[in-house]
Amino acid sequence: MNKQKKLQHHKNIATGLLLLILCIYITVVFVQKSHPQLSFLGYIKAFTEAAMVGALADWFAVTALFRKPLNINIPHTNLIEQRKKDIGDNLGVFVVDNFLTPQQIRPYITNINIASFLINWLSNDKNKSFITDNASQLLKNLVDNHKNTIETHIISQFPPIIPTFIAQTIAKKVTEGLNNYVITLANDPTELNNTVEKLIHQLRTNEALQHKMNKWVQKMAYQFVLKNRTEVSTLISSTITNWEGRALSEKLELEVGKDLQFIRINGTLVGGLVGLLIYTLTQFL
Repeated sequence: MNKQKKLQHHKNIATGLLLLILCIYITVVFVQKSHPQLSFLGYIKAFTEAAMVGALADWFAVTALFRKPLNINIPHTNLIEQRKKDIGDNLGVFVVDNFLTPQQIRPYITNINIASFLINWLSNDKNKSFITDNASQLLKNLVDNHKNTIETHIISQFPPIIPTFIAQTIAKKVTEGLNNYVITLANDPTELNNTVEKLIHQLRTNEALQHKMNKWVQKMAYQFVLKNRTEVSTLISSTITNWEGRALSEKLELEVGKDLQFIRINGTLVGGLVGLLIYTLTQFL
């Protein structure tokens, strides 16, 4: 049963209960006229009267959230459609203030274990094949496109007392050696695969490296979330504001409308019990 059918089913239950109470009330009224000596009918009548009032009041309250009751333009009805911007703003602030605070996100951030994820991911044969098939070309492109940058960085590491031509020669030789190694590695899938295996082994056995990787990722994630808290609020607010008002009402009614029908049912029963209690008390006055 989909959400729309579930919603309609619960609406039918609440409405059916109201109609049942109405039928009982009408029956009691007619029986009471022909048999006024039956005093217990007064208690039933009091229950049904109050139950109908409670049912109608709660029907109005629930309906007024999503649309105009009986399509009558009554003030403070169709609230979701009329106040969708306020709803979006308030929901965005609520999420940020209650779910994206340092105290709330810290326990989840500290549970991030990127090292374990990488070990498991790299241990999968399909993922290793993906790396072997694609890393070779990526490594070639990386070195080819950044030769000058690599040489410049190496030269910058030499102290000023080293003549420039010597630094340039060494930097060029190192870059060429790195390029040749990358080409060799890229053209040898077995060697590339062995490199991946070594990386997995190092990650699996080096707890200090695991800890360092996890701490770095956790720090980046923590800073990213806190830095973009307001963006989350803006995203929620703008998304809801951009929804068409009727569509927003329908979406929310599908999600919570089924549960709201229990308010109508409870209103019917509680209203009837309160009416019965009041009628009973008045018999003793």
